[in-house]
Amino acid sequence: MTVGGPFDAGFPSSSTPKAGKVGTPNPLNQQIQHLNDALPLALAGVLGLGILAFFMAADEPSLRPAVALCGVSIALAALLFRRSRLARWLSLLPAIACVGFTSATWQAQRLGNHMLDEPAYSVTITGTVERVLWRSDGPRFILGQLKSDTQPALGRLNSVQLKWRGLPDGARADGSMLGQRVSWDVTLLPVRGAIVPGGFDFRRQAFFKGLSAYGYSLNPPTLGASQGYSRTEKWRQILRERFLRGLNGDAGGLATALVVGLRGDLSPRAEVQIRRAGLAHILAISGLHIGMVTGALFFLIRLLGAWFPALSLRLPMHRIAAVIALTGAFLYFTISGGSVPTQRATIVVALAMTAILIARRPFSLRSVGFAALLVLLLQPSSLVTASFQMSFAAVIGLIVAFRFSEARPNHASAPPRRAVNYFLGLAVSSLVATAATSVFALYHFQQLSLLGILANMIAVPLTALWIMPLLMLAALLAPLGVEGPVLWLAQFGLDGLLWLAAFAAQFESGLLTTRDWPAASLFLAGITIWLGALLVRPFTLLAGIPLALSVAWAMASPMPTIIADRGEGLLALSTSAPFLSFGDRPGAVMIAEGNGFATEQLSRFFNAKPQTCALETCIAEDRVWVSTNPQIAGHLCRTLPDAFGVTLSAAPTAACAKRQVRDLRALPRRGLRAFRADSLGELKDFSRNEAGAQRFWTTNPNL
Repeated sequence: MTVGGPFDAGFPSSSTPKAGKVGTPNPLNQQIQHLNDALPLALAGVLGLGILAFFMAADEPSLRPAVALCGVSIALAALLFRRSRLARWLSLLPAIACVGFTSATWQAQRLGNHMLDEPAYSVTITGTVERVLWRSDGPRFILGQLKSDTQPALGRLNSVQLKWRGLPDGARADGSMLGQRVSWDVTLLPVRGAIVPGGFDFRRQAFFKGLSAYGYSLNPPTLGASQGYSRTEKWRQILRERFLRGLNGDAGGLATALVVGLRGDLSPRAEVQIRRAGLAHILAISGLHIGMVTGALFFLIRLLGAWFPALSLRLPMHRIAAVIALTGAFLYFTISGGSVPTQRATIVVALAMTAILIARRPFSLRSVGFAALLVLLLQPSSLVTASFQMSFAAVIGLIVAFRFSEARPNHASAPPRRAVNYFLGLAVSSLVATAATSVFALYHFQQLSLLGILANMIAVPLTALWIMPLLMLAALLAPLGVEGPVLWLAQFGLDGLLWLAAFAAQFESGLLTTRDWPAASLFLAGITIWLGALLVRPFTLLAGIPLALSVAWAMASPMPTIIADRGEGLLALSTSAPFLSFGDRPGAVMIAEGNGFATEQLSRFFNAKPQTCALETCIAEDRVWVSTNPQIAGHLCRTLPDAFGVTLSAAPTAACAKRQVRDLRALPRRGLRAFRADSLGELKDFSRNEAGAQRFWTTNPNL
């Protein structure tokens, strides 16, 4: 967007040198100038290193020493700031990293030790219903302000999520229980940790969300006095009810996901199809949705100004449009639930609109850098989430691509050519965003939809031009009760989006799958995006070095042979797994014991199909085996004396030597253990467990 362009926003043109200027600029001077412009993004990377140091600590850091060290480092940086440039940066960068470490420590200490470690059966708790989450098998109630007369220790819990298949008498499906004080007989269960070595840590995620435990109840609660409720949450539940009543099938669930951020009404089949089609980002309210709302409002006001020249000549329409768009962004942020991705997107939009108000360019790495700094200071734990990494990677990739496109001269073109350019721009944008987030998607989800590039060419304009405007209009008309005709029109667009997802999901060859990647690969991928944004040509090629190392590290990293977890009742074996594959996952991971959730996690971890073994015993190449039966374990020890095995039962000592088998007496009650058969035929402990770690979200394996 430049001055004089078709959508001139009223901010200065880019300072990027245009082609045709006399002389060739010095690349080093260009690099220094670019670093000055992108300084907030560079500082955000240093701040992130400090936060990363917090998560790498084996024991929970104390807040007071962290604050003291941070104060000393800041004071030293202030003293040396007027000295040489080298002294300034050598003192400033450690201070910024220390600020990141301290902010993460403060967030953890503020939450405190609120996680449940042991199951609590048949206890009575009293709490306030803060939220209601809707799922296909019934609602989930989030209870806060907890108290228990039978077990006072449960009072330290922050909040719990309870499953119950019914609603009390007089309660409706519009969230009327919000703010209600209830007394409930429940069973509480601890949040599970990682299912596979180095896998996604559900306990850490729940800890930073303030969720202490999960639970269930077969009995209705006893209702008490109302403690007041959030009017915003109440309105979200009303909109959900209106959308489900006015839309048919999965269209209602898709509408609630797009507008109010409640995804539980979407059927599992439709959600899987959307994910496999590469359209999962549409379900998570983030930059795409905030951008659609603010962009529509901004350009609508600018269009009205173009229709009435007398008005636009007297008033700064671009600033008025920015204020209205910013107001719409905050309203949408309020009704969408205010999740962390939505917070980040709203911050970026607020900075962009503010830049327009003060005649600065909003599409710059400086704005993204300020947004990253603010998010990391307020929510340090978001650094290790997939949503933070992928959203900022996509935004940075698009801004860098936009910077290159601005260097090309702009020529007026006929409407047909502009339409072609629009869809070409969608394709290029989708390709850039997919490429920028590909490594992060492969690390976190072990899959990447290549057909998503083509599907997004249809889904994004369909959502931006039809679905979202109609749904937002329906939300505005809902208080008047006349949203029905608008939802009738939105039904066609929603059904079209669902059909597109179902059609694209049929092509298995378009899905790239992979096995588990080590954390070092993720760190190197982050360095790649960071350097790619901070370096200019010809130095940009240096960013390819950490990218190559990231993929090479993942390919060369060894995989465990056996995974055992007493707490999860999990025992599995896999001798080989392809690094990358297209379509259905090849090979097989052999499961001796494990539930469906653990089986799905193992399939992603090994990039292999799950296969249940007969008699809960799996044998691979007469070299390694797993079994849950002590008699079979003893038989295998005698018949395969050179093989090694693991069993969740107590192996017979008369038949099995200690070097042959690892049984439950050598395994902790909690936490997983992974073993790998090396080239010498030895079974080595491959675990990346946290047995010795003492963090707020870890569990004691001896409990």
